[in-house]
Order: sequence, then structure tokens, then C-alpha cells
Amino acid sequence: MTSEPSSTDPADPGPTPPGQAAEASPARPPRTDWLLMAVVVASGVVAAIHVGKAATALTAIRTDLGIGLGAASWILGVFAVLGVAGGIPAGAAVTRYGDRRLLLIGMLSLVVGGVAGAQTSRLSTLLATRVIEGGGFLLVVVAAPAVLERTTASRDRDLAFSIWSSFMPAGMAIALLAGPALPGWRQVWLGTAALAAGAAALQLATARRGLPAAVPSRPVDWRSTAWDAAATIQSGGPLLAALAFATYTLQFFAVTSFLPVLLGQRMNA
Repeated sequence: MTSEPSSTDPADPGPTPPGQAAEASPARPPRTDWLLMAVVVASGVVAAIHVGKAATALTAIRTDLGIGLGAASWILGVFAVLGVAGGIPAGAAVTRYGDRRLLLIGMLSLVVGGVAGAQTSRLSTLLATRVIEGGGFLLVVVAAPAVLERTTASRDRDLAFSIWSSFMPAGMAIALLAGPALPGWRQVWLGTAALAAGAAALQLATARRGLPAAVPSRPVDWRSTAWDAAATIQSGGPLLAALAFATYTLQFFAVTSFLPVLLGQRMNA
């Protein structure tokens, strides 16, 4: 009697352990669709423009709404506050509802916030629309890397994420250069909303080209997520890294947001 030889095929994952659901892990595509990658990176750049636009328009907003620099600073700072408070929930939401879907919702939030903000004449309403924009920005910057991870070939992964890392300085530079060319801050808000709408349309168009759907959604245990977040905050390494990035963010916003305003005041621009 001869025994049947066991399979040694490395591609054979073997039987699924009892009680463990078979969860498919998305394989990387054999080649990178550079058009899809360009749309994702462009979406990030458009989201970053919504951060930088406030710096170019702050003087005009203060004049139009009759507010001081301290009150106007919240128009700039709301994005940073949302980033601190909403980073972990946004990541959990992307895991639960899918990166492609949340990327599109993020862009549409930028459209809604921009159009609504351009219509208001009250600081409180403008700040509320900036919260909508900030939420959209947060969804974009969390979901976009997840989409890139699934849609780039292994050999192109480092290049794709190197290009992605330029989205923030590129968007800020575009906002600072193009913003003063528009006649008023409301036109800046409407222009950036139009860019976000265009990016959302490109996302829908490239989805039809074959952008793969996200991994099947998994329920998120929010209580467990909160405990994990608390444990991370209490750990020494992550806390030091967070403080380092917070220090950098303070310097970044001071230079890119408030310096143009202060220089304009000094030069009577």
C-alpha cells in the first residue's frame, strides 16, 4: 500500500483553520495603471489646495467679515484640529466602508464645503463649512494611500508612494501662487470646489476603467479601537513621534499660512 504524497505546492494555502473565515487578500496587479495613480495623487493635491487657499484669502476674509486675526486663525487651524482628533476614526471608517468609497466621499465633502462657504457672510457658518472641508481632506489623505497600495505593482510601489508624498507641498504651492490671481476669496472657494468636483468625476471615470473594489468590509469594534488608541498614546515611542509631528505642523502652518498674511500687512499689500 502506498500513501498519497502530500502537496508541496507553495501556492496552495491549505485548509482553512476551523472557526476562521476565509478572507481574501487582494493581490497586487501585475502592472501599474499610471492613469489611476495620477488621479489618486491629483485628488490629494486638490485636497491640499483646500488647506492652502485660506492663507491667500485670509486678509480678504478679515476685511469682508470684519474679524480679527485671532478669530480668522481658526479658518486655518480647523484642519489641524480635525487631523489630531479624527485620524484614528477616519482610518477605522476606511477599513469598514472601503477606501475607494471614502476617497470619493472626501472629494464630495470638499465640494459641498467650498460651495457653502462661498455663500456665507458669518464667521460661524464659514467655520462650519471648513469643518466639512476638513473632514473631506482627512478622508482623502487616509483613503488615497490605501487605494495606491492596492493598485500599484510591487516593483512600482516605492515610486508611487514617493510621488504621493509630494501632494501636500504641491497643493500648498499651487494655492499660494494661484489664489491671488482670483478677484476675491469667494471666487477662490468656488474655484477650489470646482477642482474637487473635477477630481471626483475623474475618480468615477477611472473606476469604470477597472479600479478594483476594496476588500470586503469588516465590522469595526469602536470600543476596541478606542482602547488601542489609548494604549498607543500611552506608549513612549508613538507619543514621541506624535509630538515631533505636532511640532513640525505648528512650524509648517506658521510659515505657510500666517507668514504671507503678516508680510502683506507689513508691506501694506
